[in-house]
Amino acid sequence: MGYKDDVAQIKKFFENIKLEEVMDKQVVTIREDADGSEAQVKFINNKINHLIVIDADKKVVGLISRKYLYKTQSPRKIMQEEMDYEPGIVIDGDSFYEKETLDNIILSNIMFRNPFTLGPQDKLAKAVKAMGERFIACIPIVDANQKVIGVITDLEVIRFIAKILSL
Repeated sequence: MGYKDDVAQIKKFFENIKLEEVMDKQVVTIREDADGSEAQVKFINNKINHLIVIDADKKVVGLISRKYLYKTQSPRKIMQEEMDYEPGIVIDGDSFYEKETLDNIILSNIMFRNPFTLGPQDKLAKAVKAMGERFIACIPIVDANQKVIGVITDLEVIRFIAKILSL
């Protein structure tokens, strides 16, 4: 079996996997009118890099990445060995943010509007191809009413491949 045959088999494999089999169903969302500090706390507590922004009807309206939040408010380095908890501070590892400053960020101003979405029956090949072509690392998975039911990120794809390689 040659290289071209191997590629064809891999392609066929990815074209047969439905996103509902790979997607993360524990989706972390945020309302478009939420405070900026809520976004940062969700990033930290859930160890994620993307938040799906929803409206009052729980429909996907945007996407916020940790990177975009950092572009509006850079973290400040903790200079002492430990920093005690203070109500006005959000701690992220060895950095911190001032809650008041984060709360001045209007999430709808920094979110990526109308992100590319897919459905649970779409194939993994379509998601991976879209990620590569669009330079995106997160795709919300929505139902017929545009309500979020899952998410596929570059990390889910890597975990899926790692799982296959471990068999």
